Amino acid sequence: MHGPAVLTWLLAALTATSGTYCLSRLRGPSCERPGPGARRGVLSHESAAAEALMGLGMAAMAVTGGVVPAAVWAWVFGLPGAWFLLAALAPRPVAGRSPAHRPTLPSAPLPSTALGPAVPGRPPPHAAGPHSPAPHSPAGRSHRLHHAIGALAMTYMAVAMAGSPAHGHHQAGAGLPLVTGGLLLYFGGYTLWAGSRLLGTPDGVLHTGSAGLPQACRLTMGIGMFAMLLTL
Repeated sequence: MHGPAVLTWLLAALTATSGTYCLSRLRGPSCERPGPGARRGVLSHESAAAEALMGLGMAAMAVTGGVVPAAVWAWVFGLPGAWFLLAALAPRPVAGRSPAHRPTLPSAPLPSTALGPAVPGRPPPHAAGPHSPAPHSPAGRSHRLHHAIGALAMTYMAVAMAGSPAHGHHQAGAGLPLVTGGLLLYFGGYTLWAGSRLLGTPDGVLHTGSAGLPQACRLTMGIGMFAMLLTL
């Protein structure tokens, strides 16, 4: 990565720490949720895996620069990026039976005690959290589309590095200006949005613990993507 060595290693340390934490989330309860929320657990698993790949990949790319061939990075990031893009654009699966032939059963709301005790500051057990949308909901598609943009942006930076006159080092003018500018606008806006979500809570208190760490990691990786794109 072209720039001061201290900033390069600082960026690598931040993204590697974020990637390692996201890797540990793969064994968390949100990624192993059984029952009716299993589809949301799948999306949480996808997000944790994608964020771990992005964090550790950004750290490796920042440190190694042009040592690793661009074709390796293209496979590492291009394949997941293509998968997330296809998953985001895939049509919603159709249920096996038509709703007209599905028997209708009377339903009654369950008492709150049947779903577990309520914890102050947390949503009730039956409520879906804001970070666990259904895979084919608009929020779920936007999650997958964001991961696709991030992975394909890493592929783009690797190809731009390989095609630069410095043989693998970032230089001004590397890559396509319109593409680089569009990605800078996207990740700059995403960084501001992620930071506002981390700081602007309804009760005015900064998110901490398990509720705030995923948002902090996403903010860190957004800053890392923006910093790496600036060096093109």
